[in-house]
Amino acid sequence: MTISYDSAKYYNQEAVIYAIKDKNRFNEQLAYIQKGNLFFYTNKFDSSIAYFLKASVINEQLKSNHYLVQNYSDIAFVYANINKDFLNMARNWLNKAKLKLSNSEDSTKAYFYKTAGVIYLKLDRPNEALTFFLLELKLNNVVDKTGRASLLNNIGLCYLKQNNPDNAQNYFKQSIDSCKKYNLDRVRGITLVNLARSEALKQNYDLSNKIGFEAMPYLIKKTAMPALIENYKLLSKNFLKLNKADSVIKYQKLFYETKDSIFNESIKQQLSSLEKRIEIENKNLQLENSVNLINAAKKQANLYALIASIIGVSFLIILVLGTLLFKRNKLLQSQKGIIQNSLIEKEGLLSEIHHRVKNNLQLVASLIQLQLKSLNDEKSIATIKETNNRINSMLLLHKKLYQNEKISYINTYEYLNTLLPVIIDSYSIKNEIKINNYAQSLKLYLDSAIPVGLIINELVTNSIKYAFENLDDAQININLFIESNELVLMVKDNGHGFSDLELIKKKSFGFKLINSMCRQLDANFEIANNNGAVCTLRIKNYKLYEQS
Repeated sequence: MTISYDSAKYYNQEAVIYAIKDKNRFNEQLAYIQKGNLFFYTNKFDSSIAYFLKASVINEQLKSNHYLVQNYSDIAFVYANINKDFLNMARNWLNKAKLKLSNSEDSTKAYFYKTAGVIYLKLDRPNEALTFFLLELKLNNVVDKTGRASLLNNIGLCYLKQNNPDNAQNYFKQSIDSCKKYNLDRVRGITLVNLARSEALKQNYDLSNKIGFEAMPYLIKKTAMPALIENYKLLSKNFLKLNKADSVIKYQKLFYETKDSIFNESIKQQLSSLEKRIEIENKNLQLENSVNLINAAKKQANLYALIASIIGVSFLIILVLGTLLFKRNKLLQSQKGIIQNSLIEKEGLLSEIHHRVKNNLQLVASLIQLQLKSLNDEKSIATIKETNNRINSMLLLHKKLYQNEKISYINTYEYLNTLLPVIIDSYSIKNEIKINNYAQSLKLYLDSAIPVGLIINELVTNSIKYAFENLDDAQININLFIESNELVLMVKDNGHGFSDLELIKKKSFGFKLINSMCRQLDANFEIANNNGAVCTLRIKNYKLYEQS
């Protein structure tokens, strides 16, 4: 089910207008509570708190203790979700809600206990959370039948955080029974994941995996993403304990793919929201600018009429024009500031994307290293090492981009200085090989840098493996420069050269990969023998940030 927060906000605002028009204070406070919830779910915490406070002011006037406890508890919950700096504020509002409990009905107390328990669980204080959840559990007559399953799961989670898996499992199983009875698939999936975690804590990894697999269809069906991510993470850890590398890789991949899909969706929403905000602000600025210009024209017309009769008014004209120019410049500066802020926000988001890609590539490289340890066949080991080098060439690019102030391009000379030692270190070489980096410091955009980095990795690897058998003074020279509006890459070694150029072009996987990259770059690729192997690429489809 797709949630449309814009539609929800629209109808909520209509509810506020009707309540105010009818002078119905009770309905008005209900609308403010709903509005506070909407802003909370869209991560606009300041606005959420503001509307919960509006509701509380009305409920203080109505002397409605039930809704006051709800308002204060909701405000505490919002503060607990902002960050650790607001934890004291969350506790203060919880205490304020607690003061209203003395003469409250059981349903009011149940709401407070539930909220307090969830907050303390989020604060990773399971002892206090457990106290509140057990108090809620005692109010059996007011606990909603469907809410009981979630409550039992939360109690089990408290025991799990206390490293007491046996007690935890007792409550998890009760929760699952309640879920079966009332067809609560989403809560059932979440509770099964927690039950699987408790079995893993007891080192029952096979049983933990079995329960995790049982949870999967409920989580996917009800899109319980946080629990699904936790389940993938748990399965990968269990398989690691069971020394099943293929399954570790499978569920680590699913863990990061799912986690990043949420992150990417969040990025899209933030960018969309940012673009809408900029568009609205620009329209407001343009409107304000147009109004100012119209007003300026009217004032000028009046001033011209006065000039005809009073020369002394010229000073006033200059003053008014100066004021108008000042306001216009101020508007332009404001507009420039908005655009600069939007660029900063977008650069921040892109930086985080490069960081995520770098982390994912690092994980894949680490898993490949783990796989290498279980291999004995030399050919397989060599193939896996070459794959790892290709991944490292991309990993280093994203690492450099994440560290740069400007995250849209890579400095080619600095990148090669980092990449080349990594390639050398990945091979056990008897004779020392000297690699000379003669590349210019070009600021190359990522779309061009990734295929160029992969090509350099293939050519240097080829020279290391085949060029220098029984040779001393081994050298590889790398040139990268601009010539006749083309980006030229030249990799030359002083080794034996190619024995059969045509056969290499047809059968070598490395050269097939290079040809694929060349099609992407619209590049001509030539190989030749000239006191060693010479490989030259002339790239037409490249993009520089600026030429050094």
